Amino acid sequence: MNLITFIDDNFKILQGELIQAYPCCKDKLSKKCKKFYSLLLNDGPSNQFVRCPCGLSAIKKTFNDKSVIYTCFREKSTYVRAAFIKETKIIFNPVLDGEKIFSLIKINEEINYTKRNFEKEKQNFDNILHEVKKLNGIIKEQCNTIFEKYSLDSDAASIPQDEIPNLFSLIRTIYSSSNMIYSKYALYDFENEPNSIKKGTKCAMRVFKKFDKMRHILKNYRYLGIKIFISGSSYKSIMMYGSFDSIPLLLLDNAIKYSPVGKNVNINFTEEEGSINVTISSIGPYVDSDDISRVFERGFRAKSAQYIDGSGIGLYFVRKICELHNIQISVQSDKKRRETINGILYAPFIVSLKINDAFDDSAL
Repeated sequence: MNLITFIDDNFKILQGELIQAYPCCKDKLSKKCKKFYSLLLNDGPSNQFVRCPCGLSAIKKTFNDKSVIYTCFREKSTYVRAAFIKETKIIFNPVLDGEKIFSLIKINEEINYTKRNFEKEKQNFDNILHEVKKLNGIIKEQCNTIFEKYSLDSDAASIPQDEIPNLFSLIRTIYSSSNMIYSKYALYDFENEPNSIKKGTKCAMRVFKKFDKMRHILKNYRYLGIKIFISGSSYKSIMMYGSFDSIPLLLLDNAIKYSPVGKNVNINFTEEEGSINVTISSIGPYVDSDDISRVFERGFRAKSAQYIDGSGIGLYFVRKICELHNIQISVQSDKKRRETINGILYAPFIVSLKINDAFDDSAL
């Protein structure tokens, strides 16, 4: 709902409930008016009343790096009764002083801010609910398989020795799906309360252990025949919050999710004085230079990756946790090694982490 008429990015008049558009402006702006609003939008001053070509008042307001032009109102010091308004004897919107106009604009912006936040939260919740339902379906399916295959509903149930590896694989899938559900709710908590990534007490933990554990958890995850290999090692620790677990979880999940069937994921560790370098290399949809610079933006999804479900929050969330732990993160998509697989252009995708403030902790 808009209280005051305003102009969108395409120079279309959007009708207000209280301050309505002048009848001849409702459908289409004249060339003269369009030129006026274009100049005002691009180079005009903000928060200053101006007179439009029709003799009515307008003002440009900028918030969240976006400019909006409110128009068609009659502000006392800038409005003049244009000839065609006088001739048609139109009684058109009340004459208001600047203070009242600013109050209406503020209310209008608060209404729209609340509406946008509600829509954003609903979309985030719907995305998370959709993914949680899928993961819960995997858990249910694997549990049913275990119960039926090994007759666990019977008191005389027994598991043959040669079936134990298969059972472990099923249990691992359940565990990995449970971890992914945890990560989805962590994302939702972060969206509603950004400081949730600081929950708990910082503890000294080895980074290598976190990645190696997640590598085992995600073994055979999504049944894509993708193996996760780890090379190098590190005995260094950092002080970390519990939210750190989401870094290997989300980065490895992303690598698996976007990889073609049968392509592997590689994790490499090297150490420097006071820091740990980690790279996660996989094959993913090629990301061009325009998109690669935006992958950590909230809600952004590269054009090449939009054929797979996602919310565009995961890498943004990872970057925030990295910032909290003094970790530098960067990504690259190797243009020189592009290849087409099943009609999709793929390339090596590399996530690099430089984990600072690392120290030796032989007790861990």
